[in-house]
Amino acid sequence: GGRNRLAHPMSPAKRARTDDETLDRTVRALISRLPHFSQYSQFRMQRLDRDDPVYTHLEARFVKQVTRHRGPKDGDPHREAPQFKVTRIEQIYSKRLQDKYLAEVCDVAGLCERKAARLEVDAVRVASFDGLDVNEFLLYHGAPSGLITRLAAQGLDPRNAGSNAGKLFGCGTYLASLSSKSDIYTKPNEQGERCLLVVRACLGEPHMQNTPCRDILKPPERKDKRGRDTADDAGCVPVLAARRGT
Repeated sequence: GGRNRLAHPMSPAKRARTDDETLDRTVRALISRLPHFSQYSQFRMQRLDRDDPVYTHLEARFVKQVTRHRGPKDGDPHREAPQFKVTRIEQIYSKRLQDKYLAEVCDVAGLCERKAARLEVDAVRVASFDGLDVNEFLLYHGAPSGLITRLAAQGLDPRNAGSNAGKLFGCGTYLASLSSKSDIYTKPNEQGERCLLVVRACLGEPHMQNTPCRDILKPPERKDKRGRDTADDAGCVPVLAARRGT
């Protein structure tokens, strides 16, 4: 005869965790997906609805990823962890910057021979191409509010390193996985709002540096002579990916 199986009902708590994990994967897939552009596409910034699941996910991570920091200037004392309130999130659409970024991702993949060692970073992991993992993440970049619209349209330029708050780890584009770290480099607008950029960054195989190296112009050469160490958000090549204690 046939066999009967007893199905155990899932507990409400476990069902809720399963639903949350499914939603989280769905939202991360939405965040990872890049827009499609035509040759006539123009730069624009579009505000996300507050009930958009992408808005909810980004907001939750932003207000959670905080701690105490020194800086931004040498000798500054530790400041208390900030308490954030997100007033709006705008998505940037730029065919030029996206094309530039994707070309850099392909270059990094070639230099790493498509075998980049997987990094564990407390940030949203994304992938521009199916089946290609070159350590792409969403990271934060802080700047004075008066520069944000210009940076959104033109992209981040590592040649400007040090123009805002020094260059502890040399010339490059500085990004952080903690929103509170990037917040210390912001300045408010007339309404008292501060703005951070959420940047799609391709880290490749970064060099880890724990001590200051202000004068360095590029990462140390790899021992295996295999390409350069890292690349960043919009086609630029930063000096290092650095790990620093707070």
